[in-house]
Amino acid sequence: MAQSLPLNFRVSREEIYSAFEPFVHRRFRSSDMRWKRRVFRSWRKKFLEFWQHKIFKRLNTSFGGRQYKVKSTYENFWGSTETGAHLSTKGKTTPCLWGEDRMLARGIGTKRVHLLLLKRAFETVQPESVLEVGSGYGINLFVLSGYFPAIRFSGLELTRQGALAAKKIGKMSCLSQDIVDFAPDPIIDVNANRRINFYQGSAKNLPFADNSFDVVYTVLALEAMEEIRHQALRELARVARKYVIMIEPFSDFNEKGIRYFYHTSHQYFRGRVDELRQDGLEPHLVYSDIPHKIRLWPAMVIASPIS
Repeated sequence: MAQSLPLNFRVSREEIYSAFEPFVHRRFRSSDMRWKRRVFRSWRKKFLEFWQHKIFKRLNTSFGGRQYKVKSTYENFWGSTETGAHLSTKGKTTPCLWGEDRMLARGIGTKRVHLLLLKRAFETVQPESVLEVGSGYGINLFVLSGYFPAIRFSGLELTRQGALAAKKIGKMSCLSQDIVDFAPDPIIDVNANRRINFYQGSAKNLPFADNSFDVVYTVLALEAMEEIRHQALRELARVARKYVIMIEPFSDFNEKGIRYFYHTSHQYFRGRVDELRQDGLEPHLVYSDIPHKIRLWPAMVIASPIS
């Protein structure tokens, strides 16, 4: 579903295809037994995780149930991630959908599409200052700052390892070739990595004053903040002067089948687009016509803080 809006946001299917296609390893017809078997294995795994969570709920087996578990998980992940392997077109694949298209693709390819959407969104709203909440080792910021040399970019990451990894890349003489190659459009400024400010902290209490940034955005970060969802959304609204952009798995698109089992068993983000108003955000745009993993369907929402 893509809704028309007052914002002049434009992205073509051809652009999305071009961004994602290098990461597609195989395409299938819906009737192909190889596809059905692969989907069934994924469905069975998530179904079993769902019931494990239901039965052993008090044991906190789920990933997103507590922020300390999220922090611990990503401390390990960012501490061992190497950008070249992480951003490569080669490696483990996962079942993906895009409308009627069925594919085995590298999951990181979806991030390339998210970067394309963010680039088009920034071209639309034209911010002077931007904050990413949940910035990991900074890949989104490094690419976006390379597109927009005039924008002041900052990133806030929950984990120490993620913030350290981002700062390490930020001290390099220029963007590494694997990051440049990962960008869906040509990079304008290869020295962009040296002008981003990185911070460590929680979205529950952002260490910034009210209206500090023209735009605040998240990409698959709120998904792991269900425990603090309302506090985090209100903090995004508080520090944003003009817009909050979220590429997140809103419940609107994840209420059935494997996506429901996955979100429930992991206690992922359960917010709906029409519930954003209760946390101080007025949605203006919803865009969801993008390739996604079968277990997770994010949509891009552009909202403004409610005065």
